[in-house]
Amino acid sequence: NKIFIYIVLIILIILYNLNIDPNISFYGDNGTKFFQAYAVINNQFKDDVIRCQWLSEFEFCKYAVKATTMYNVDEYTLRGVFPVALSYFNAIIIYLLGKEYFLVIPQIIFFINLLMFYRYLDSFFLIALFLFTPLFFQYLSFSDLALSLFFSSFVYIFLDKRDSLTKSKTFLLGTITGLNVFFRYETQIFIFVLLFLLYLMDKENRKKYLIFSFGVLFSLLVFFIVNFIYYGNIIGIRFEANKQGIFNINF
Repeated sequence: NKIFIYIVLIILIILYNLNIDPNISFYGDNGTKFFQAYAVINNQFKDDVIRCQWLSEFEFCKYAVKATTMYNVDEYTLRGVFPVALSYFNAIIIYLLGKEYFLVIPQIIFFINLLMFYRYLDSFFLIALFLFTPLFFQYLSFSDLALSLFFSSFVYIFLDKRDSLTKSKTFLLGTITGLNVFFRYETQIFIFVLLFLLYLMDKENRKKYLIFSFGVLFSLLVFFIVNFIYYGNIIGIRFEANKQGIFNINF
């Protein structure tokens, strides 16, 4: 049954892609992420600074943040509001595979996520996730959400395998799970709330929850260090965007 459902989902996803209108595929958030990725490519992967001379006609530059980088800061030197990890990920995809895969890769991640939950989800729920929730389309529009949820999914692998995991593997799974923060900060809240509740309720496995949490915290520490080096604050580009009033612009 499940194999048949996966085949049906693949067919539906292919049919959906065949009907995507390229003229409306890169507006809003997707457009901003697309141009941020191209900024990385144009800068030979040294930085994600956006050059507004060639973006002004698209009006994306007013949805950007004044940069602090190795380049001179002036009116034409800006960063996009999405995390730098996402810009580099999208840039690698576009550079190696082509711009068409900018929309395809999040769909592949969506499908991989479903495969990760193959053992736990029944056939109806698999179909329901695709047809009756916005999850698939959010993966399509928010590649940062797709990546963040993908890494967050490793917490379920830990919960399923925790009794057979060594300390090092438990820490490694925690570190992988913690990578979600590089793409979507708020998913960390779910992870820590879940671990806290499990720690309180499941006394027998408290040590494993702590080791896993240390792995998550290790990724969070790396995230803070990278942001401090790159942006001058530990939170990242959204901190600068809020400080500069980017989200108060009337479009």
